[in-house]
Amino acid sequence: MKSIALFQSDAFDHSWPSENTDPNAVPLGRDAAEYLKTKLAEQNIAVQNPIQGEGGWVVDGDFQKILFSLFVHWAPIGTPPTDHWVIQSRLRRGLMKSIFSSSKFPEQLQPLITILNNALVRDSRINSLTWIDEAEFAAIY
Repeated sequence: MKSIALFQSDAFDHSWPSENTDPNAVPLGRDAAEYLKTKLAEQNIAVQNPIQGEGGWVVDGDFQKILFSLFVHWAPIGTPPTDHWVIQSRLRRGLMKSIFSSSKFPEQLQPLITILNNALVRDSRINSLTWIDEAEFAAIY
């Protein structure tokens, strides 16, 4: 299932830090994660404030009693590489389920993916929106 959104946009900060900055500085994408939080909240989807993850931002939420997580980050995609924003949608599971069950994308999140897609498509600042699966993403990133 195509659960990863790729798009281009100048609406979010993707400027590189200067050479003399801390290599552990806050990753790009906080403004993109805040944008997604707002768009989902407008659809009455319960979402938490974005939290910093490794290399990006995580937006956790609850949609129709299904816990989900969106990992939002910047990525250089293509040849030559160009700036892209990435949203990786995942079901949030407890420890035991994450260890012993399949990591395939759960069909239960398809309605959330549709809502995300509709919000992104309606925004004129979002360009070249593409949905891909994990294998396709692994091949290009």
